[in-house]
Amino acid sequence: MRKNAKYVFLSLGFAFALMFTNVYLLNKFSEPKGFMLDSWTSVVPFYEKVNGPSTKVLRMHFSLPQELENNEVLALVFQKVIANKVRIFLNGELIGQYGSSSGNLWPAPIVVRIPKHLLKDENELTVELFALVNYGISYVPYICSYEEALKATQLQLVLRNNFNLFSIGASLFMTLLMLMVGYAVVGISKRQYLYLSGSAFLMSLGLVQFTYRETSFLDFWYIFYEKMAIVVPVPVLTLIYLYIAERYGRKTSGLRFKLLEIVAVLMTLLVLLAPTIQIFHVFSEISQIYALFLMILTLWQILYVEAHEFYFAIFFLFLTALQSIVVLLSRSPGELTLPYGRMVYLLAICFEAIRHFRKISKQKEELELENYIDSLTGAYNRKYIDLLENDGTLVLMDLDKFKEINDKYGHHKGDEFLAKFANLIRSNIRSEDVFIRLGGDEFCLVLKGKDYREVVDRLYNLVRNHLGLSFSYGIANLNEARDFDEAYRMADEELYRRKRGEV
Repeated sequence: MRKNAKYVFLSLGFAFALMFTNVYLLNKFSEPKGFMLDSWTSVVPFYEKVNGPSTKVLRMHFSLPQELENNEVLALVFQKVIANKVRIFLNGELIGQYGSSSGNLWPAPIVVRIPKHLLKDENELTVELFALVNYGISYVPYICSYEEALKATQLQLVLRNNFNLFSIGASLFMTLLMLMVGYAVVGISKRQYLYLSGSAFLMSLGLVQFTYRETSFLDFWYIFYEKMAIVVPVPVLTLIYLYIAERYGRKTSGLRFKLLEIVAVLMTLLVLLAPTIQIFHVFSEISQIYALFLMILTLWQILYVEAHEFYFAIFFLFLTALQSIVVLLSRSPGELTLPYGRMVYLLAICFEAIRHFRKISKQKEELELENYIDSLTGAYNRKYIDLLENDGTLVLMDLDKFKEINDKYGHHKGDEFLAKFANLIRSNIRSEDVFIRLGGDEFCLVLKGKDYREVVDRLYNLVRNHLGLSFSYGIANLNEARDFDEAYRMADEELYRRKRGEV
């Protein structure tokens, strides 16, 4: 219990540290770097929902500060514009137009070059926002030199839009990886990896709305991606909850788990099939509350089964979700960290699943290998013959006068001698060569190289010099035999001719 509490506090501490560092860096790079435009004639919405195609017009008047008048090229910077389309006018002239009726502008900052010939002592700036679902300007726009604007917004582009593009690629890669792993396993484990594959694929769909697009081609697709971004956490968290439950030995065929699956499907369909934007807003709030419930449920389950490997990821996801909720409810400028929490959580789950798969595979290989290993000598046993390809050179080996050792010193000493003999042979052959104990003091080698004569002579001399005994051997080419049995008979005949001194 004390050890588990230690894991909890350490993971929570690291999650807090990473989340606050993330928030600090995102907000630090979002600070205005020039002359702020904050004297608008009407309230500038930070984030406002609409119930269909809507246009918001914002106006302000400003005089350019003297320190900026000497710059040859000026730029107007909007760090985050939540809209499908924006048009920007300076003194009645259009100076910038971005997006379309199905565009998605917020993931990337907008930098507008200001034609100097349009500037006056007193200037009027007009901004038209067009939106299907919501609109707003999250940070105060500002004017600075064009070079400074590009430098200031470059990292924002990386941390926001480019990060989400990377996340989509990583999610799709995880989808394929989990499918391949699931294909390689059997039984209940297969379903576990299908859960993860499904959650990764849905995550990639949900992240499309977090990328900059001039157009989604049709309004339908923009609304679809918006709906996916809202509702995807519900099926993703449900699938991961089911994965963790099965991973730690809980049966997911019970009523509670079936209800979770049914609710996830119904919630997803309600949001995706909402006939109007107004109804979509209602269902989206319900789905977000339910997603928060699922997050708490998953957190409780991870703590209950003491899955230490998931502590950091679930704490980080939970903290980034809370931070994003606070920003949206307070309507204060700030970056949402939830996309980072989602990605860290998914990557942690998938990497741990891969590690678990490798561990199980290694254990399975070790168990299978034990069935093919002779416990006394460490050489392969006769069962391994079934795995051999009909390729290489078979060397049949039989220890000379081994019966006399058993009769004189006892079977215990005989076993020690066999172990020493096998260890000497295994230590002096190549990794691609195979050493098998056929039974008693009879062994065989399958050599892959063409220098098998030199190898046998070298091993023969090693045994004589280190153990003081010799072995008889017979050689047969596996490539020239129909199967192992025929090669064995050929090698056995040569071995006994050698024992009789005929070779």
